[in-house]
Amino acid sequence: MKGLLVMIVVLGLLAGDGVVHGSANIGEEKMNALIGKHPVLVFSKSYCGFSKMAKHLITGLYPQAKVVELDREEHGTEMQNVLKSKYEHYTVPAVFLGDTLVGGNSDVQKLNANGELDQMINRFRNADR
Repeated sequence: MKGLLVMIVVLGLLAGDGVVHGSANIGEEKMNALIGKHPVLVFSKSYCGFSKMAKHLITGLYPQAKVVELDREEHGTEMQNVLKSKYEHYTVPAVFLGDTLVGGNSDVQKLNANGELDQMINRFRNADR
């Protein structure tokens, strides 16, 4: 009987009951909604040192930036999977300006050192007025 139950479960997983895809869709829907609503957005994990550096930099330049802590978010794992599959970004932080993924901490630090990050964020400061 136990073997039959295991076989039924395995067949159910192979058949694709939509649960995994439904979760992925929830993650993508939440991400799209956040990206559409917040001009400056950081996907982060609360314990990550690189995320802390990027958040400090971004919120210093744009205090209204939205920070999403994926490790504290209900569908954070699904959202991080979307970062991997849709944007080919495998780590946190993931910084978005508008609907464009700018990159992670090293990317925003480099843009800041070149004076480009402030110019990029200025577009959104001016739009807020």
